[in-house]
Amino acid sequence: MKKRIIPIAIISFMFFFISGASQAEEYYIGVSLPLSGKAGLAMRYGLEMFAEELNEQGGVNGKKIKLLIKDDKNNKELARRNAEEFAGDPRVIAVIGHQLSAVAISAGKIYDKAGLVGISPSASEADFSKNSPWTFSMNYKNQIQGEYMAIYLKHVLKKQKVVIFYSGNSKCIYCKGLLDAFSGKANRLNLDIIRTFSYGKNDKIDESFIKSRLTKNELAFDSILLISKSEDAFQLVKNIRKQDIEVPIIGPDILSNKYFIKNVGKYDENIFVISPFIY
Repeated sequence: MKKRIIPIAIISFMFFFISGASQAEEYYIGVSLPLSGKAGLAMRYGLEMFAEELNEQGGVNGKKIKLLIKDDKNNKELARRNAEEFAGDPRVIAVIGHQLSAVAISAGKIYDKAGLVGISPSASEADFSKNSPWTFSMNYKNQIQGEYMAIYLKHVLKKQKVVIFYSGNSKCIYCKGLLDAFSGKANRLNLDIIRTFSYGKNDKIDESFIKSRLTKNELAFDSILLISKSEDAFQLVKNIRKQDIEVPIIGPDILSNKYFIKNVGKYDENIFVISPFIY
């Protein structure tokens, strides 16, 4: 059931744009997803299943739905190429894609220029659809969960002084969007950000990494925010707890994935993951 929720919502949403959009015997919808990954394949199979069921019931306005599927490998240039091909195909009335926000934003510029409806199943960065009447996302925005983490710390956990560990990869739109949203809301709530520790891909996240930033500095904090990918977050949690630091640790939806849940093991107490939709 869970794999079908997003395809049903996306194709149902497209009904608003389909009526009268084409004189062809079929409605052609472009699909651009990373087909070598589990998430991309799950989206593809869900779309194919729903389109098949819909067609068996007579289609939309008596016309069948036909999916034109392309692999974008979560690559911006390849996604743009796919988008240009869809935009240049007069049969295509709308496009479903792409998985990552940065990829969706890159391709979205082409849909916007061509006046072609583009709907991402998962893009969470507000810039993807903020300034365009043609691009949409079925996902909640980074701003929502970034702000909610600040609200949860302040009003639910009753914390006041937070330390942030932040993946400083400039290409991580997801991370930057969360940090900006959290910081802005924390300021409005008078929630104190004691320090923000940024780290790069060459930093080794071990016990000495934590000691040099937390225990030696003797910072007065009562909570920790992690904005990082799940592999880094697990190492951070493990080495924070090894220093007998037991304050609440909070993180975004990426920590609800199987890798983090499986590996965090005995360190899973007092960890909070913000996720409006937990699949």
